[in-house]
Amino acid sequence: MEGEFGSFIKVLTSIFVCIFYSYSIGKIVHKGMTRLLCILPVVGLFLYLPLLLSSVHLGGATAFFISWLGSFKLLLFAFGKGPLALDPSISIGRFMAIACLPIEIQQNPPAKTPSKPHLNGLKGKNPSPKNTIQGPNST
Repeated sequence: MEGEFGSFIKVLTSIFVCIFYSYSIGKIVHKGMTRLLCILPVVGLFLYLPLLLSSVHLGGATAFFISWLGSFKLLLFAFGKGPLALDPSISIGRFMAIACLPIEIQQNPPAKTPSKPHLNGLKGKNPSPKNTIQGPNST
């Protein structure tokens, strides 16, 4: 493997190894300063890796997706915030996709239980005092 393509394969392999390391650290180390200290070498490497590519197209895309997005998402992950820390049982593939790409996985909202119709037909709203039926003895 010679040239730019070989360098790109090496950079991608390094990125996947670093993301897998960050995923493993997230399972072992609790959020906070210790996780940040474990992830800081990865962030430094993410800033360095795009410099190994001489092509503007590959280097620019790698710099955007990895140096900017990946680094900031991992820094948020170190403190238990951001899209990587929302689901602790996230798979490694989903973790890699969220860390490297500008996507956010939406969670399915819980299904709402259908509301029972209210006796007055207003679906749970209280009737106003003007609309109530008054008996013959009321004033």
